[in-house]
Amino acid sequence: MLEKEYGKELLSLIKEYFQFYNMDYANCVFASEANVRDEVKREVLALKLGIDKPDPEKPLLLTIIERAK
Repeated sequence: MLEKEYGKELLSLIKEYFQFYNMDYANCVFASEANVRDEVKREVLALKLGIDKPDPEKPLLLTIIERAK
């Protein structure tokens, strides 16, 4: 998955979602399974995805879904 176009961003979005909701066990299992061990820096990911001023009370994945409607 990491080699695919936008694969790293996709995995980072999922990991940020787990971090946002403090889903530590799910995050640990996901990190191991997806081989994505580094913590996601929310601000860096938001900039990379072109999300201006993300709502601090929502995970980035939800922000993307809301803006897609």
